[in-house]
Amino acid sequence: MRIFALLLGVAVLALAGCSKGKTGMSSSFPAPAATSMSAGSFITSPGTYESTGNPGLPGQMIDYRLSVSARGKDLELSFNYEGKVSRRDPDLTGKAEQKSSVSNAGPDWFCFVEKPGTYWIFDGRDNLKLEGLGPQGSPSKNIIQGTYVNRDNPEIPEALLARLPEKLSHRLSPPSGKLPSF
Repeated sequence: MRIFALLLGVAVLALAGCSKGKTGMSSSFPAPAATSMSAGSFITSPGTYESTGNPGLPGQMIDYRLSVSARGKDLELSFNYEGKVSRRDPDLTGKAEQKSSVSNAGPDWFCFVEKPGTYWIFDGRDNLKLEGLGPQGSPSKNIIQGTYVNRDNPEIPEALLARLPEKLSHRLSPPSGKLPSF
């Protein structure tokens, strides 16, 4: 009788774990606990960050996940997205993963989420790069790398400029957000 009760309890727990909630999208991302990320947020510590139910191409919803891990002073960033037809039809229409790393990150490093799928990564010293992933993401490129400044940049978000050290922000842009031409 005890074994029967134990098996019945396991079956009930298994069935409860298999039910899908009606709120939000069900994602096939791995299950670690994630913190919500949104446009304009700054990520300053290792962890997993998600944004679900974003509009994508017509008739498509996109889930984004960013995982940041640290090994000493080195950072590993993993960007993921999954496209779905809609909240009601969770069939995948596309997915991808991209990785980026930061060597010897300074204590003031951060990742700025311009919008889910478009990430600006500052190493805390003198490197800034743009990473994009997904149908709404931007192309990946180095913006500042040491003394090099890429002059073919997208508009730099004001919140990002305000957070960068002055020695870098003045090299990037005047107050209008557009790069100066030389």
